[in-house]
Amino acid sequence: MGIFIDILQNKEEVIGKELLRLLDIAWKKQHHIGDLLLYHVNGFFNENIIQVNKNSQKKFNPHV
Repeated sequence: MGIFIDILQNKEEVIGKELLRLLDIAWKKQHHIGDLLLYHVNGFFNENIIQVNKNSQKKFNPHV
C-alpha cells in the first residue's frame, strides 16, 4: 500500500455513500444538463453573453 492509501480508503468508507447520494441529487436537480460539468471545470453560465450575441457578428459561448 502507498502512503496514505489506508486513510483515503477509511474516509471513502465513511463518506462514499453520502457523496454518491449527493451527486445523484445534484444530477436530478440541475437546471441544465451541463451544470455539473461546469461545476467540475470551475465554470459558469454567463447570461450577459446572450445579450452580447444579439448585437455582435461574432457569437460567443455563454458557458465559460
